[in-house]
Amino acid sequence: MKLWRAREAGLIDGRTMGRMLAHPGAGRHTYDRATRVTLRLVKVVDRLLIHGTLIGLVALIGLAVLGRAACVAEFGGIRTQRREGAAWASGHSWSSCVTEAIRRSGRGQGDPNDTAQKQAFLSACLSLVAEPPGACDDVQGLMGSPTRSGVWAQDVCADAGARNEWNCQALLFILRAECDRRHPPDGG
Repeated sequence: MKLWRAREAGLIDGRTMGRMLAHPGAGRHTYDRATRVTLRLVKVVDRLLIHGTLIGLVALIGLAVLGRAACVAEFGGIRTQRREGAAWASGHSWSSCVTEAIRRSGRGQGDPNDTAQKQAFLSACLSLVAEPPGACDDVQGLMGSPTRSGVWAQDVCADAGARNEWNCQALLFILRAECDRRHPPDGG
């Protein structure tokens, strides 16, 4: 509030107004050194919090955008592998679908996203080809026995010459799921 308005409002008298005009700093609060330092620190922290919050929000939005882009890229890879699996199925057999998926899985480095893409390839391929007689016979006996299932997967991967056994065994879960879909374990 300007001094003359304060005078008109009756908040200060003429003598006080004269002193304030003669000594401009006299009307302000004067603090000791510790209080001034504390007030400066509070002001700096306040600014940092405001700026830090803004920087944090910008970083969070940036991570969200990058995360979405990564997800779109990964799901795009899965869609591509599904299309490739469906295309591969025409003119090929059940065993060639499995062999091709195992061959493709050998190129990966054990990355879960790469494995999911190869599983999408095998799933699409197997769902479109005719099952030869007895193709699921070995698989049907594996239900409820993790040990036999693991040994079977190791044998199939070794026979196929898989370079990445983990990827190969992950693919064989798709083979088991396809056999279970075509021949439900409950006999239905």
